[in-house]
Amino acid sequence: MKSNYYFMIVAFIFTLTTFSYSQEWHQCNNGPNGELSQISAIMSDGTNLYVGTWVGLFKSTDYGDSWLEIDNGITDKIISSLLIKGDKIFVCTQDSGVFVSMDNGKNWQARNTGLTFKKMHRIINNGDDIYLGTYGGGVFLSTNNGENWENISKNFTSAQNKIYSMLFKDNNLYVGTYTAGIFTTEDKGANWKTINTGLNNNLWATALVEMDNNIFAGTVNMSNPLTGGIFKSIDKGQNWSKITTCLADNQIWSLYKKDDMILVGSYGKAAFSKDKGITWNDMSVNLPKQYVHSFIECGNYYYSYVSSSGLYKIEKSVDVKENLLSDDLVISPNPASDFITVTLKLTEGSAIYIYNTLGEKVMSVGAENILPVQINISDLPKGTYLIKVGDRSSKFLKK
Repeated sequence: MKSNYYFMIVAFIFTLTTFSYSQEWHQCNNGPNGELSQISAIMSDGTNLYVGTWVGLFKSTDYGDSWLEIDNGITDKIISSLLIKGDKIFVCTQDSGVFVSMDNGKNWQARNTGLTFKKMHRIINNGDDIYLGTYGGGVFLSTNNGENWENISKNFTSAQNKIYSMLFKDNNLYVGTYTAGIFTTEDKGANWKTINTGLNNNLWATALVEMDNNIFAGTVNMSNPLTGGIFKSIDKGQNWSKITTCLADNQIWSLYKKDDMILVGSYGKAAFSKDKGITWNDMSVNLPKQYVHSFIECGNYYYSYVSSSGLYKIEKSVDVKENLLSDDLVISPNPASDFITVTLKLTEGSAIYIYNTLGEKVMSVGAENILPVQINISDLPKGTYLIKVGDRSSKFLKK
């Protein structure tokens, strides 16, 4: 009996060690006068890239191939953080507060009313609420697009006032500091709670990301590097536990979440996880031996800036390690347009999984009989796919 697909294959636990980034990182520092070597912030609206440096702000409309300086009106050229909110671009500077543009960066105006401290470090938003993290002045809130700012951390100590990272999850604001740990508020700063259980002392909380019910904190300890690393909380930060990565360095300078994938950067290394930090895979080819900061995505690329080396980009697609492909897993015809036949002798109680080059599962097939089995792939877009059967894997081309 013939249907759209017949199948049979083994249930298995799939780990991302099958995947790696076969692409390399490539430098994209073609600024007007080579200014993109000292980058301090990056942001994207999905189409355009914005890069803050020690000498101004630059924009690329061609995915980093060329750059235009767009900081007319910004009096402090040392940029520390960027935020895109609707049609507005916010720029934080090292010593002169906040500037905003409402014409795609052509002109800028200072927005510092209420700021009693202007050494900026981070800016994020939660809907209409914009939060500033400063280096020494704590946290400020604006509810009117930066027209006015209010200090919402007036009881912070001097150590707590040095903000490194910020995150919103479930309307809770999480704030990572340089050496005082992590704090959270659920009422816009009216009350703060310390959440350091499980964290080592004197950590810089350099990065915070969330995924489902998990919070991940990237940390650095300059005096005792081995105590840094990635810490994970499954209870909104009440408790933290250190997780193992494939990185040799425990100094974590960046974390970034995209759908079900987390990217991490350390000294000369980058890696990704697609199972909430359980397993990690290297993606460091061609990165220089410097600190890897602040991932962002634009088009079909991930970008990161590397200390003293400028901006790097890498294609998003994940490929398969050729040495992990199985000779005894046969797919025919290959290439194929409508149906493929998968051949491998297996026991009952099995499953087939098909992944695209981004590592996303696009089809799963359960069955009742031993292979071979025919699968209808006519609805899949053209391209290369990975097929997993138990611990076997192979590739096929949909034409």
